[in-house]
Amino acid sequence: MIADSPYEAGELALKPAAGVAAGVFGGLLMLVLVEALDPISGVSAGDVLSAMGSALAPGDRAVTVGLGLHLATAGVLGLLYALSQQRIPPRGLVGVGLLFGLVVWIFGALFAGWLMGESVREVLRSWSWLLASLGYGLTLAGTAVLAGRRAVRSAMPRD
Repeated sequence: MIADSPYEAGELALKPAAGVAAGVFGGLLMLVLVEALDPISGVSAGDVLSAMGSALAPGDRAVTVGLGLHLATAGVLGLLYALSQQRIPPRGLVGVGLLFGLVVWIFGALFAGWLMGESVREVLRSWSWLLASLGYGLTLAGTAVLAGRRAVRSAMPRD
């Protein structure tokens, strides 16, 4: 540890509850981004949620179940990010956030497609879902940057 560093070794960038909240917010932003890209990509947020939900509850409730599943997964991933991301400079947080989003996209397409079928895999492999996943990672990173700025301002100087 560098003596004049404002960071303590092992200090988390986000508290776990903030990670869950940022994850759920990022999950909602993912759906907004996919819906905004619908005219270009042909993949709508409703398609994504219906594909996810139909694996568990076919019929009229598929979109609602898909939304619950998506937000719960986003919250859990936000918690995992918060529990694993130590406080580092903002540029590092942005890089890690983009990498986290890319990993979410890759493993989401692999595992969700494997568990829920080809229709989910097809939707999650789209480029609009890739952009949404990168936006998710940036949302987590942005929350960590804001939390870090607030923590550094309130930290007491050391001798």
